[in-house]
Amino acid sequence: MKLTYWVAESLNDSEVYNVREKTKKAAVAEVEARDRTFGTEDFGTQYANFGPVHKVTVEYADAFDMMEQCLIEGGGGWEVDTERTFVAHDGTTRDLNNNIVQS
Repeated sequence: MKLTYWVAESLNDSEVYNVREKTKKAAVAEVEARDRTFGTEDFGTQYANFGPVHKVTVEYADAFDMMEQCLIEGGGGWEVDTERTFVAHDGTTRDLNNNIVQS
């Protein structure tokens, strides 16, 4: 089961505030909207400051694997961590592009 989406990292706050959208166009629009919303009158900064919008594709063994990966300690928000790996059901260690990095 493959999941592809677009993300922009929140640089000044928790990863739970990252922008995540189904399309690049929607992600760019959301970053722009949040930058306008979180202006100087609310937070004392000019911009909410998001990193660049980039594509993330993750392959899960099945829906249960996806749920488990999202709910484990430290799950979620890892899409901005390019060094993240996971242990697949076959016991191999893989990167986020599902490439084997260690047997």
